[in-house]
Amino acid sequence: MRDEAEEFARWQYQPTQKGWNQQVEGEEHGQRQGVWSNEARMEMTPAKGKRFVKVVQGSSGRTRKVSYGQAGQAKGGGDRIKPGTAKGDAYCARSLGQMRDHPSAAKDPNSPLRLSRAKWKCSGARSRRS
Repeated sequence: MRDEAEEFARWQYQPTQKGWNQQVEGEEHGQRQGVWSNEARMEMTPAKGKRFVKVVQGSSGRTRKVSYGQAGQAKGGGDRIKPGTAKGDAYCARSLGQMRDHPSAAKDPNSPLRLSRAKWKCSGARSRRS
């Protein structure tokens, strides 16, 4: 009975080509086709509500996924991030205050705050056009 429980637990968390926990035609219980590595699975999608993702490897070799940026599109259907505009200046000024309030995020080059500021091309409290 214990072997069946272990087999089920192993099967429950292994992805297939069709998706998580879904049986592919011609695939027997316990035999998986196209198992994804943890790194490949992490790179696929950002967290809910986020637009971009960056996979970061620490000094210990552990990989983690950093999601940042607001999901969705601007009102006209274009890109939400427009450096060099008044909206960009407002974001950069606001995020500069966040960097002052959160020094640990300001020091980490892979923090969502720093990655977002890079996308907006922030230089201090202003957003550069190019």
